[in-house]
Order: sequence, then structure tokens, then C-alpha cells
Amino acid sequence: MAAPLTTVALELLDSSQCQALQRWNFPEAELIRIGRSADNDIVVGSPYVSRAHARLEIDGDDWRLLAVSDKGVFVDGRRVESLVLREGTVFRLSAQGPFLRVAELDDGQDVDELGTLSVDPSEVTFLSLDATRRDREVEEIARGDYFQNLQRLARQLRARRMPS
Repeated sequence: MAAPLTTVALELLDSSQCQALQRWNFPEAELIRIGRSADNDIVVGSPYVSRAHARLEIDGDDWRLLAVSDKGVFVDGRRVESLVLREGTVFRLSAQGPFLRVAELDDGQDVDELGTLSVDPSEVTFLSLDATRRDREVEEIARGDYFQNLQRLARQLRARRMPS
């Protein structure tokens, strides 16, 4: 079993590749509020995240995650209301929301050197377009009866507007 966390850091993960996109450090905190609202300690701008979604509190020697939103917090696909956190714990804000991972700061680590992590956009696929598939689907639509009927109706409307 992992040792209790003394200082804590949270990482926002890219859900497709589990790479850390951003990191927040809390070396001396006792309460960390997470949500969409700007007055949270961790602000996550996602439609799946509530204004006040979750909080982390010191519970003895441990950090405890508490869900405060009706949208819930999920660990391994299971909804949790409260959970003692360990280094490496990954949790999700709502069933379809972003993932956060718990990390611990080393005692000798300089907090100022941490912060938003740099991600090389060339290593992360945000949108991929298959041009061959797109062209094939456009051709299928253009040959279809529905589209052909729309084209015929458009020609009729244009003919009515044109003066004789």
C-alpha cells in the first residue's frame, strides 16, 4: 500500500493518451476545491464539470476526495462519494468528464518549477480527417434520392424568382 500523501499535486490528463496536460501543486493546503467556477483552486472548463464539483480535504494523515456535485466523481468507472487518495489515483469528474491524477511532490522538488506542463501538439491527435472517406461519403450523399430531390426543388425556386 502506498504511503499517505503529505503534499499533493493534481494533473489534468488527456483522456485519449493519459498524458498530463496541466499540473497544480498544493504543498501546504488543507482544502482544495475543484470545479468550473473561477473561485475554485482547480478550475476545469468542461460542460461535464459542475461549478462546485469536488473537494480534497486533509483527513488525519491522508487526503480525502469528496464528491459535492450531483454529476458525481468516478474511479475505475465506479461512482464514489468519498475516497482516500494515494499517489497515482486517477478519478473522473462526472461519467463523461475529464480525468485527474494524484501526484506527490518530492520534499526536495522546487514548487516554482512545476506548473502548466508543456505538451508538443504534434504528439497529440486532436482531430483526424480521412479525406478518402469524406469524399466517398459526399459522393454517396450527392447521388442519393433525397439530395437529388433537394437539387430539383432548388432549381424550381430559382426559376420562379427569375423575371421572364
